[in-house]
Amino acid sequence: MNEAGMKALYVNWIDQVQSLQKKQTAKSRLYRQYAGQIHTLSRLFNRNPDQIRVLDFGMGWGYWSRMAQAHGLNVVGYELSAQRVEHARKMGVTVIDDLAKVEDDFDFIYANQVFEHLSNPVQTMQALCQCLKPTGFIYIRVPDGRYVARDLAQRGWTQDLDAIHPLEHINCFTRKTLIELGTRAGLKPFSPPLRLSWDGLWGGIRREIVDRWFTTHLFFRHRD
Repeated sequence: MNEAGMKALYVNWIDQVQSLQKKQTAKSRLYRQYAGQIHTLSRLFNRNPDQIRVLDFGMGWGYWSRMAQAHGLNVVGYELSAQRVEHARKMGVTVIDDLAKVEDDFDFIYANQVFEHLSNPVQTMQALCQCLKPTGFIYIRVPDGRYVARDLAQRGWTQDLDAIHPLEHINCFTRKTLIELGTRAGLKPFSPPLRLSWDGLWGGIRREIVDRWFTTHLFFRHRD
């Protein structure tokens, strides 16, 4: 879909009340995940959190941005839906409305569950690169489409095939194709510092192995 179609989907067709309630009633696991992501990004920079400028691209209702603010990061959001922008602003999130006015401004760009929705993901990734400082990082997280073709052929579409959710998800990525997307935009994958602790060590090791070699959520940086 083009931008007009995206706005129709997310403003008119999807129930905004239910969408917001889904965030408001989310289990604590979601926010622990947010906190872990923010902890990882903070470790990429040798400076105080308020000196790390972050863009939450496709921020939705703004809850990740709020978590980033709570950790002291200098974060702004970008979102097409006027209702979601209004809600985020009421929670104290700063929102920008034109990426074309931004250049080499951000240390870190966060795009969680965004690129599966975009009509031109390569062009969008290239635009984000223009907003990223030469030493900055981009984090992309999308549904994993590794076995979608097999499962679709065997049993047809079911709700667990979220990577190809009708209308909402118009792109389906594997780790390989996500890396290709970054490469075409002048980026390369980057492995962040390990995030391990004695509390839950084995679970942390498993998470690090899966994240670094199998999943469709990756850190990228500019190619040298």
